[in-house]
Amino acid sequence: MRLRKVVSYETPFALLKGRLNYVDLNAFTALLGLDDTNPEICFLKMRMLIWLIETETGDLSEVNLRGPEKSYYETMLIQAGDKKHHFYFKRALSNAKKVPIIVTNHYFLNDCLNSLEGIQALIIDEAHQLKQALDMKERRTFNYPELKFFIGQVGLINQDRLLSQYSKTNSAVSLYLLEDIVINLNKNIDILFQQVSRKKLDESIETLDSLVKYTDMFLSTIRGTDNYQALYNHMHYFDASLKNLLYALRYDDYHKSSKNFQKTEVIIRTDVLDTLADALRSIPCQILLSGTLEVHDSFKHLKYWFGDYDFKTTVMNNTEMYSDIKLFIPNDISSYDPKDDNYR
Repeated sequence: MRLRKVVSYETPFALLKGRLNYVDLNAFTALLGLDDTNPEICFLKMRMLIWLIETETGDLSEVNLRGPEKSYYETMLIQAGDKKHHFYFKRALSNAKKVPIIVTNHYFLNDCLNSLEGIQALIIDEAHQLKQALDMKERRTFNYPELKFFIGQVGLINQDRLLSQYSKTNSAVSLYLLEDIVINLNKNIDILFQQVSRKKLDESIETLDSLVKYTDMFLSTIRGTDNYQALYNHMHYFDASLKNLLYALRYDDYHKSSKNFQKTEVIIRTDVLDTLADALRSIPCQILLSGTLEVHDSFKHLKYWFGDYDFKTTVMNNTEMYSDIKLFIPNDISSYDPKDDNYR
């Protein structure tokens, strides 16, 4: 709105986020097809149905999926596979291509730049927050509950999960092998996080190698069989995730937290910043703005963004902006002890 007041004419603009921020109708169809009496899944189906009737954008932030709901939807997204048709994202992308100004935030910057061509100028406001947002974007977190949940969605033959659905149209000979693999995957996930929490790196890598071998065997067994695609997509994603984690552990490109193996998190680096660097090379004008971008009378810290390219800097000093500022210091706050449980 402020931009429209500055210019003398109506300025059309579009809001754009990354692909994963818009509901995938294939994933939603897969969710509806779940024959599951779990109350959380039933409630999620109803909530998303009502929302889809009303939404104009398909932006998942409107429905605010959290916890198990988010996990169920993301699982269906994986099982549906990466299909080219994505109604809501394509519509958002189409709208963005018709206007001169596209608005997004720091976190989605890479997604947008890699989805659009011919961008002539990039203006980043509050640029002091950019690096933190990009650092968050390039992290992938692995934890014990997530991997156990993921394998739990495959389940055993007598459970109403993916393997049970697959068993209805395939021979019993391979099913016992697949069930045995699932049991071993569950055991090895326990072992892996126990080893990681105890800093036994070499043993962790050996266990990950075993996990990858099991998933590769699982995939080769079901590939090309009847009604295999959803199960295959699910396990293929798991397989790729394990290989990314294995690479990070082998090359010491990870961070670990917590001594409790069930709460241990392994954080690895993705290739987000690499793909962002490629996208930025084709944009001739890049402007970073902030009220706190200068550090110790220097902008050297911006080399993470501009690299070896020369960039111009300007400090706009206007002391009149601060002439009416008043500082309020309360003097009636009671003393406190940071160790006290009531101090939160």
